[in-house]
Amino acid sequence: MSLIFKLKDNTGFFSRVLQLASNYIYAKKNNLYFVVDDSGWLFGHHFGWRDYFTSLQLLSEQISPLPLPIHPDMNSEDNRVQHFTLEEYIDVLNEIFVFNDSVEQLYQKQRNLLPELFNAIMIRRGDKMYHESKYISTDEYLKHIIGKNNLDIFVQTDDYTAFEEVRDYINRNGLNINVTTTCPFHKRGTFVFEYKPSNGSNRSELNNQYLLNLTTKDPQKSVNEYTPFEMKQHVEEMLVGLKICTNSMYLSTDYQSNVTRFLLCVHKNPSNVLSVGDISCPSFNIPLLSLSRGFIPSK
Repeated sequence: MSLIFKLKDNTGFFSRVLQLASNYIYAKKNNLYFVVDDSGWLFGHHFGWRDYFTSLQLLSEQISPLPLPIHPDMNSEDNRVQHFTLEEYIDVLNEIFVFNDSVEQLYQKQRNLLPELFNAIMIRRGDKMYHESKYISTDEYLKHIIGKNNLDIFVQTDDYTAFEEVRDYINRNGLNINVTTTCPFHKRGTFVFEYKPSNGSNRSELNNQYLLNLTTKDPQKSVNEYTPFEMKQHVEEMLVGLKICTNSMYLSTDYQSNVTRFLLCVHKNPSNVLSVGDISCPSFNIPLLSLSRGFIPSK
């Protein structure tokens, strides 16, 4: 029996990756042949999943017929994928998050610019400020990590403004800490499907202020409007920055988005991921409804 998981063109990168992970766990537990259909994936630019990763079997690469019958993939609402633990997600996400040679070379080039030991901060803003995530000031991320040590800080973000705010905080407080990022200067928050910050948010006044501030800047493309080359640059920059975060001494982030929950799972020491905001990390052995839905315990 086979389980074919489809990478769709209408979901965010890590929303779908976390759903992939839950399906993969299910397949492994039930001895199903797991294969990925990346034919319509939004984030590929030439070879789909193979643009970035060497892991998993792809439908397009199959020479022999798949073992029958075919089991359809399951969304996060399916009870069959609503009882896996963080430990199980950690195992499969580290198995999945394996770069191909070209992306690995980009990572090594950036990693070599950093000292052996460093801290990291991950801040996801952009379209998350519509309704999904509560705006948290950059100072809050810093307060969790300053005082742990005096290591340099790498900032992973989709909004270069966050990097500027970290740098300004360090300078304002006279700290002898270098700050770096891979986020390009022109990226001021990622919007995956629609760039309309003028719509505002009812999540909080700070969310609304953030979005309204973007309306005074030059508008950006949403990710689904990228050319193949722009998509390549966007995803590679994101993946390289995330892998740098996984090798930090301490990582300060919130758990409001799929990408930050993913980072917790692939960090070299998940116990050193510092939670910012109202959401705390649950015990690693508690079954969850679905990691793509947050840290909700299964019933």
